[in-house]
Amino acid sequence: MCRNLIVDEVANNPQFADIDYVAMADLDGMNALVTPAKIAQCWEVDEPWDVITANQLGEYYDIWGLSHPYWNPIDCWEQKRHLENILGDKAAENIAVVCKQSPIDPRADLIEVDSAFGGLGIYTREAFLAGRYAGTDDQAGGIDVADHIPFHRDLKNKGYRIFINPALINCDKTPGGGVSSLYYPSLGAV
Repeated sequence: MCRNLIVDEVANNPQFADIDYVAMADLDGMNALVTPAKIAQCWEVDEPWDVITANQLGEYYDIWGLSHPYWNPIDCWEQKRHLENILGDKAAENIAVVCKQSPIDPRADLIEVDSAFGGLGIYTREAFLAGRYAGTDDQAGGIDVADHIPFHRDLKNKGYRIFINPALINCDKTPGGGVSSLYYPSLGAV
């Protein structure tokens, strides 16, 4: 609901009529390493983008908000739920979430995705106004999902391109790196 209020404000408030970009950011310490140079670098990449999202030092943590045809093709927590009866809780979580939290080399090329966030997303104004956030996914049987998934699906369906920018490091997820919480739908941040 709150993110949709921001979309509505950008769409309807004359104060925002002439902006070109919107940044959506988590304000829970996930963006301590963002600098003006890292933001500026987003306009130096070769790929034309409509949405560009953050990466982290160490593991890429935001698997729940990630949708990619090979890396994370279905909701990770739904996959875990389906695997629990076969493999048990720990193994199911390792397959559905933990093993997908691979580090992304900051020198790598942009990674085109169907959805990503990682604590920071920069949107063209036009792309930002093309979607609606939702906490459940009617296309996946009404399951609870990361709100970025339906929002980004709206954007992709309208032809917008979404990328993870490996160089846009927003926090340190290496052991002892400072940000250690993971979000679990049933537990919250841990």
